[in-house]
Formats: sequence, C-alpha cells, structure tokens
Amino acid sequence: MTNRKYPTYTTKIKIAVDHGGKCAFCGIESNRLYPNLQGEQLIGVRVGKFAHIHSENENGPRFDPNISEEDLASRLNFLYLCEDHHSLIDDNEDMYKAEDLKSKRKEFCQLVSHNFKKNSIGNKCCIITLEDNFFGKINRTSIIESLGINTTPISNLNISLDLPENDSDIDWLSQCHNLKKKWKNFQEYLFKINGLNLNEIIPDEYHIYSITKIPLAIYFGAILQETNKVLLHQWRRKKDEQTWVWNQEDVKGEASNNILISCPEGSLIKDSNPVILKIEISAKIDNKSIEQLIIPMNNLYSLSVKNPSVNWLQSLNQLHLVCREYRRLFEKITEIHKNSEINLFYAGPIPVAIFLGQIFNPRIYPPLVIYNWQKNENNLNEFKKVFGLGELL
Repeated sequence: MTNRKYPTYTTKIKIAVDHGGKCAFCGIESNRLYPNLQGEQLIGVRVGKFAHIHSENENGPRFDPNISEEDLASRLNFLYLCEDHHSLIDDNEDMYKAEDLKSKRKEFCQLVSHNFKKNSIGNKCCIITLEDNFFGKINRTSIIESLGINTTPISNLNISLDLPENDSDIDWLSQCHNLKKKWKNFQEYLFKINGLNLNEIIPDEYHIYSITKIPLAIYFGAILQETNKVLLHQWRRKKDEQTWVWNQEDVKGEASNNILISCPEGSLIKDSNPVILKIEISAKIDNKSIEQLIIPMNNLYSLSVKNPSVNWLQSLNQLHLVCREYRRLFEKITEIHKNSEINLFYAGPIPVAIFLGQIFNPRIYPPLVIYNWQKNENNLNEFKKVFGLGELL
C-alpha cells in the first residue's frame, strides 16, 4: 500500500465528530467503534480509521500523492470507517471511487447532524472507570447496559491504580497524588477539546464506575466535587446479578424508613472532645474498634441502615436517600462543632463513599480524617488513620 500522509490529531477529532463516532458504512445505529472502553482519549479517534477520499484526478483512485497541507487539514477529504470497511475499500479501489465516497460522506454526516439537532442520541456522557489490581478489572460489557438508550458515550477515562497486596503497605498520599494527576490531565484534555468549539463531544454528564479502596473512592469524589453532573453506579455483586444496572424497584420497600440517624444528647456534647462520624451500610462497626483510637466517644454521630449488608444498595432511590440523609447529618455536625476535626469511620458502598468526598469542601468545612478498615501486623482487622481529606485538596 502506498505510504499516505494523515491529518493532525485535531483534524481527526473533527472528522470523528462529523461522523458521530460511527462508521459511515455501518450506519448511525451501529456501535462498531465502541468495542473497548479503555484509554484516556476520545473513543472514536482511538479506534476509527481515516480513509483518504481526495483524488489527484477526476474519477481517479482515492489518493493524491501530492496532497497539499491545506487539503490534508480539510476534514472533508476523509471518511471515518471501522477497520473492516477501511480494508474493504482498500482492497477494492476500483469499486470505491473518491467522488462516490465523498457523496457517501456528505449524506452520512448530514444524517448525523440531523440526529444531533433532534437530540436523538440523548445525553452525551463521559465514562469514568476507577479500578485497582486488588479488586481486578471492571466489567465493561455491563457498563453499556447501564447507560440506557438515551445516553451516548463520547469519551472515557480509565484510571487503574497499582496497589500493594497489603493495605498497611499502601502509600496513601502517593496514590491520591497519582489519582489527582490523572484527573487533572483528563480535564486539560477536555479543555483543549472545548477550545476547538466541538460542543458535540463535550459531555453533559459523567458516569462513575469504581471498584477500589474506600479512602481512594472518597478522595476521588473530593477532586470531582459537585461542579460536574456526576451519576454514580454500584456493582451488584450477587452471583445471579453481576451487573452495573440499577434495580428499577426499591427492593427495600420504604427505603427512607430503613435509614437510622443517631446523635449524642445535647448535654453530652463537649467541644473539646473528638467528633466521630460512623457510617454503617455494608456492615456494623463495633465501637470498641473506634475506642482503640479515639476516647472519649461522647461526640458520636452515626448513619446506619436497619440490616447492613454488602448487598444493601440495589436501587438508585436508596442511593439518593442515603446521600440526602448524610448531607443533612454532616451539615448538622459542622454547625454544632464548628471547626472541630471530624473522624470518619466508614463501612459502606463505593458510590456513597464517592458522594461523601464530593460534598466535602475544605474552604467551608472543618478537617475530615479518613480511616481504613485493614489487617494489622497480627493479621487482625482494625481501623487505621490514613489521611486528612482537606490536606490533600
């Protein structure tokens, strides 16, 4: 095959956007260019093929060896295809003339533009996966199922953290720094895209899929903040489920009646004593495990559910209710204790952990100290202080 010049990355992005991230031969309903949700670049640009449709002579082959820089920079001179169809037109050049392919491009891109204007693709989303080597890779097939028919993935960020086998060996500060760096780099990438005025590929919302250590999930929520529209997803781990798709029913009945809030009596509150916040959704937390680290415990607040379990969180309604009650409790604590440090002991699902981080603003709230449930040198489980959230933001 003749060596061909190819457009710049910026031009490639524009070509991919013109085609809606779809192969012009497969059609607008196809997902051929979304086989793997990995990497930190626009999905379509990474996996699509860019076919020259500029000819040196009228009705000649679809390639001009003397193509000018101006023509090379024109997105109108390239057709966006999947690998199979790119090979097809390469192997059958006589059947696929440049002018015919230009007509094909024009018709297909007009259809894409029409669909965008009708909002037929629904919300444009960025898929963010946060995983580590301890829990393993995230099931990406189920991710697409969880988005629904009215949401189209246009970009994605996969963050994979390399953690040591034992939690006691984790350098939490280094891992948080690494996490923040990856998110910042991705934000800069989106900023560059935005600078190209390509609104079609700026996400309306961010879908978060995470299986990692709780302190890192909380920290990730803190760097996300609430400036972005974030939709959280829970991995439903039961053997007969194994999915990211939320249960459409409120499987716990009246979920609001299952959420229990406990606060110390006013007479017991002492500003000079530590403030403790205990979250019990996935499991009960024995106060003795806290007493080993903090005494006295008269400033103890808690949010729990009636029957804690790793499978408790099943529906989006449950998530919203828990997050709402946590926000109310946290604001109440900060109002009562002003600038007193809050010690967080958490036993719950990752989506809620991310939310805890999201609503934390170090400019408004007092320091929040995060503890991790892990094995000690005697192979016994215990809580260990890992970092102060405000110090890392």
